[in-house]
Amino acid sequence: MILAAQLPNSYLPPGSGNHGSTSSGRLQAEAERNAAVLKLDQEIKGDGFRYAYETSNGLQAEEEGSNGQSRGGFSYTGDDGRTYTVTFTAGEGGFQAQGAHLPVPPPTPQEILLAKI
Repeated sequence: MILAAQLPNSYLPPGSGNHGSTSSGRLQAEAERNAAVLKLDQEIKGDGFRYAYETSNGLQAEEEGSNGQSRGGFSYTGDDGRTYTVTFTAGEGGFQAQGAHLPVPPPTPQEILLAKI
């Protein structure tokens, strides 16, 4: 005879239990949870928008846009203590991000470039 243990009739989302670490398992999670907004600046007009904010855990972000185009950036402190910065544009060409830590695709081989012609 096989017996199965009865499971509790409740659901807890991942990370909701106290396992001696932060809820997300990340070192910065506690700082993120308790971060205070130090600066908030925003403006919305009929032809566009602009916002910028900064939090006590080192997160900074800003963006401005109009007519379906936007540009901006953000920076944050990673679990390794380093500051990561991303700048971006978004619009007709889609979302395009740049940052020193982001991967860059290898160059397209000459054979493929010639085949496209």
